[in-house]
Amino acid sequence: MATNLGGVLVAAAVLSAAWELLGRRAFMREMLAAVNLREEVAVSGLSKLSREYLKDVEWDRLIRGATKMDIVVSYAGTWRGTHYEALEHLVAKKNSQLRVFLPDPDHRPTVETIAAGFGMTYEGLQPKIAEAVKEFSQLGNNSTGTVEIYVRKNYFVFSCYRLDDTAIIAFNSHQQKRHKVPTLVVDRGAVWDFVSEEIESIKDQSNLVKPFQAKPTGGTQQSGPLTSPLGTTNQAGAASSPATKTVGGGK
Repeated sequence: MATNLGGVLVAAAVLSAAWELLGRRAFMREMLAAVNLREEVAVSGLSKLSREYLKDVEWDRLIRGATKMDIVVSYAGTWRGTHYEALEHLVAKKNSQLRVFLPDPDHRPTVETIAAGFGMTYEGLQPKIAEAVKEFSQLGNNSTGTVEIYVRKNYFVFSCYRLDDTAIIAFNSHQQKRHKVPTLVVDRGAVWDFVSEEIESIKDQSNLVKPFQAKPTGGTQQSGPLTSPLGTTNQAGAASSPATKTVGGGK
């Protein structure tokens, strides 16, 4: 009886020691994984993750506090209307720079591809992109800084914004309906560098829209956009086809 009891105690002690050892090792693995994850997050520059890019990002503060801003969107009707005053504040700063990259509203294959992804028709989407070109261009009318609008004959695989040392990425969805999508807010780091490289690549593939000009009235200049359609110039300076006249509205 005593022998059996002793064997049970020995077995229990062995199991306890083994369990403690295995538990400590598992704990250490978890700790190391957590440390590595924190390091990866730090390297990425990630400061915020959200599914409400219109509400959870401090857009007004970021835009008004920035000197340079890049925007890569399909048309951003709701976002544009909400933050237009902040954009006007940005471009009124001396030495400010605003660059906006949009799909080419005159390139039907591009518009049709984007429309299919959004669950829209060409006729429904094209005016929204054309309006975005016009309204973003109008920011240059009273700007002190630089405003450049580019159009590209291809769709964007994600939307992004770069404001000085901050970048925001909003993912596109394959679902043909509006719904919440993950949005990353990052400071300078690996992801910020990626966004910057992507924007410069998009710029190289895009045409620069001719800026709005003042129209003459009796020998004087009146501020405001030309009533004729916009034209575009490629990076080499060669003229391309004029943009379609804007109709319709964006969200």
